[in-house]
Amino acid sequence: MNKILNRGIEVINQYRGWKTNEKIVVFESDDWGAIRTSSNEVLEELKKNGVAIDRCHYMLNDALETNQDLESLFNVLVKYKDVEGNRPQFTFNTIMANPDFQKIKESDFSTYYYKPFTDTYRPFSSENIINYWYKGISEGVMYPQFHGREHVNIKRWLTDLKNKRKDTLIGFNHEMFAISGHIVPEKRGSYLAVFDEIGHDAKLIEQIISEGLQIFEDTFEFSPKTFIAPNYVWGTMVEEVSKRYGIQSMQGGSSQILPSIQEKKQGVVKNYLGKKSKSGIGYLIRNVLFEPSSDLNKDWVNSALKQIEVSFSNNRPAIIDTHRVNYIGSLNPKNRERGLELLNDLIRRILTKWPDVKFSNSEKLAGKIYNS
Repeated sequence: MNKILNRGIEVINQYRGWKTNEKIVVFESDDWGAIRTSSNEVLEELKKNGVAIDRCHYMLNDALETNQDLESLFNVLVKYKDVEGNRPQFTFNTIMANPDFQKIKESDFSTYYYKPFTDTYRPFSSENIINYWYKGISEGVMYPQFHGREHVNIKRWLTDLKNKRKDTLIGFNHEMFAISGHIVPEKRGSYLAVFDEIGHDAKLIEQIISEGLQIFEDTFEFSPKTFIAPNYVWGTMVEEVSKRYGIQSMQGGSSQILPSIQEKKQGVVKNYLGKKSKSGIGYLIRNVLFEPSSDLNKDWVNSALKQIEVSFSNNRPAIIDTHRVNYIGSLNPKNRERGLELLNDLIRRILTKWPDVKFSNSEKLAGKIYNS
């Protein structure tokens, strides 16, 4: 009965809320700035220790972006312009910091330390990569927004490190934390869902959000107006704190996952485009999925075009969910090559099918919806 009820709510939400006659396309892309898999060598070590790495495309392909990753993505985006002369612009939902593994180790896993994502590039990635970010912004092909201070559930991760959980320690020794919870030998909660199980810890929530936003402003010299909570998990307190610090809208899907309390089952809230929370937060609802890395056999371009067509026929903007993993090639160059080839085809066909389309970013769209 609950499944039938939830499906009914989703159908209703498709037809309520904000509408437009404009054909607007927004690309929302998460995880930029976050570390993930540090090398193919650690993948082999994890595999030998019972971690089913082949069951997670993030583990196999996702890593901190390099100069080549950004340059290759931007080279696709700069080729196209919409009816108003705007290029397709990725909303770069950015993680602003990563764990400081050395300091955490020195504390014997008792205290969490972090460093800005720009400092993380030095040992892992390419030199002067932040200049590519600034270039992408100036060329109108990317626009940073807030994805969090870090992409790690601090309490859960440190607890397992203190308890000497084997797969977690292997990852830590290779300066990675994001080993997917569904592929490890012993069941555990996600290390990636930052706000899970801390939904009522007001002090920690405020610290995470305020410090992350400060790094954002120091890095990009402007304040973000939208926020996508890691793993789509957040509660009322996250919204209230975010609103106080200038966030106007939460990105996400139609289902908002509420933080769990101990072992209780997580709840879900249904949102729709145009809805506002009691705290005044608006919602941007992703309605097109374009994740080529997750399924090598699916026709992602035609699938996305069909979803865009449904959005436009219902007078909705097309908000495309497409994570960083699809465009990363340091672990697997073919992954980046395929992702960019399909992205190129998708944009080309969007402009052919809908020549009056308008490309936008999450902040601009949220402003149009909630400030009009």
